Amino acid sequence: MDTNNNTILLSDLFEEKEELIIVFYMGIQCKYCTLWADNYNGISAPLKDRAAFAVISHETPEIQNKIKEYRSWNFNMYSRTKNTFAEDLGYTNNEGGPMPGIASFIKKENNIFIHHRSYFGPGENYCNMWDFVSILPKGINKWEPKINY
Repeated sequence: MDTNNNTILLSDLFEEKEELIIVFYMGIQCKYCTLWADNYNGISAPLKDRAAFAVISHETPEIQNKIKEYRSWNFNMYSRTKNTFAEDLGYTNNEGGPMPGIASFIKKENNIFIHHRSYFGPGENYCNMWDFVSILPKGINKWEPKINY
């Protein structure tokens, strides 16, 4: 669903692009996912020059809108509360809870193909904060993100 509770298809997320990146966000309760999402503000505009970009979470559109406003996020978010898309791609745990990750797709004519799929974890390169903190004299040094700074 989009931010207005409208049903949306995967093909709609491509907008006018042939390529699409989707991030599977665990929600505001995950300080790591929230740190990653804070970083998307800086890349979403340049990335959209090349490909469509969307963040999907298990929260309702109403909650997503509040999170976006609170964090000043400028990218599109979509809710998976009424579909099995995340489960179908393996971005849920054994209990059906959300798992973080990223996937890319390509649209050729009327067909959509998955190109890449990976999972997120602390310290990986999908969040540049880890690269910045790691070059400090003390390194990461047990640093962890927070929801509020």
